Amino acid sequence: TLNEDLRDVRVLIFDIGGRMVYQTDSQGQLPTGEQKRFNTEQLEEGVYFVQITSGNKTANKRMVIQ
Repeated sequence: TLNEDLRDVRVLIFDIGGRMVYQTDSQGQLPTGEQKRFNTEQLEEGVYFVQITSGNKTANKRMVIQ
């Protein structure tokens, strides 16, 4: 799990070829427990990899767009 204090959050999304297709830095904008929505309409169907970083913790997840 990531830090409990999620005020500094960085989200990167990569396509299956390793190209970054989305990047955001939400410094000071996300209080603990707040959710962030991402519009996937701009992405083609396929497999993507999401990297979420908060402080010194990083989580990597696979995302499938159908």
